Amino acid sequence: MKKFKVYACYHTYCTAVVEAETAEQAEAIAKEMDGSDFKASGELGDWHINHAEELKDETDLPVRHPSVDA
Repeated sequence: MKKFKVYACYHTYCTAVVEAETAEQAEAIAKEMDGSDFKASGELGDWHINHAEELKDETDLPVRHPSVDA
């Protein structure tokens, strides 16, 4: 049977507390913040399949990362 590399994408909802006068100002401040300032909110995110490509040889297989794949 053939093997395919399937590309997917997902997102996680995060929140941060920002002091501001208005919601618009809070959004502007948040856009300048670093991603590490936000914490995962616990809400379920979403994901979808982008596309699939047939693997031509074993060098196309994804690299396994023990710390992530365990």
